[in-house]
Amino acid sequence: MERIGIIGVGEIGRAVVEGLSDGVEEPPEIHLSPRGARTAAELAGRYPNVRARAGNQDVVDGSDVVIVAVRPQDRAEALDALLVGLGRPGRPS
Repeated sequence: MERIGIIGVGEIGRAVVEGLSDGVEEPPEIHLSPRGARTAAELAGRYPNVRARAGNQDVVDGSDVVIVAVRPQDRAEALDALLVGLGRPGRPS
């Protein structure tokens, strides 16, 4: 099963989760960032395949694919200091 991470859980993040989860026989595992914590908690409570994570690095580490759904002015804050890519600790190279 594919693991999808979403950084930024506003309207776009919500729509992606709902689209990947509603009426899907085998939905992917979805990891949500704490940005939009109220929405992330609501979606995690609604869908068994969705998990709210403690931080953006947790989302990246637990995902095969990451969707960045933040406003342009918020991207630096959301993405700074993230370690992404193959060959980093805990990921196959």
